[in-house]
Amino acid sequence: VNLVGPGGASPAGSWTLQNTLNVTTLNHDAGAFNLNGKPVNAKFFNVRTASTRDLNLTGSTITITDGAWDMQTTANLTFSAGTSEIVINGSSSSNFIGNDRTYHNVRFTTGASLSSALTGQNSFNVFRVDPGLTLSMEAGKTQTINTLIANGNCNNTLTIQSTAAGTRAKFFKASGSATANFIHLKDNEAT
Repeated sequence: VNLVGPGGASPAGSWTLQNTLNVTTLNHDAGAFNLNGKPVNAKFFNVRTASTRDLNLTGSTITITDGAWDMQTTANLTFSAGTSEIVINGSSSSNFIGNDRTYHNVRFTTGASLSSALTGQNSFNVFRVDPGLTLSMEAGKTQTINTLIANGNCNNTLTIQSTAAGTRAKFFKASGSATANFIHLKDNEAT
């Protein structure tokens, strides 16, 4: 699905979901897109042009399976995460290309094992990493979180590591504590 304006360029139209949207690839290239609290299930959700766009996720759950949430180009983008949740899951590789935005809840999960990359310097209300995950965070970038949930178990641990050996990826939490269990950390810093 490609969301673009008349003739494929700006000025663009607007779209408001009325039901669940199940697609392989969703490209939000121009115009206003309101998920309207409806679920979106996709392999790829791409925001990659510099056209004027408005993306409202409020109240929706966006599930990416073995693909990517890709906010590659955020110039001319008005973005509202609202009370949304973005779920990155699968059984091979699923990535979160955040591009320095503020998100509500983001969860990395799998039924078995999953390798994921997290890029950008983002902010999260709740950041959750489930057992079986290997999460590679962009080296030198800071992820600001209100709540961290990172719990493996004795049968299925999780790993959080930097994308570059010897260069730290960082978590920042303004107050309170964060607890993690059965987790492997490599080249990380938390403040």
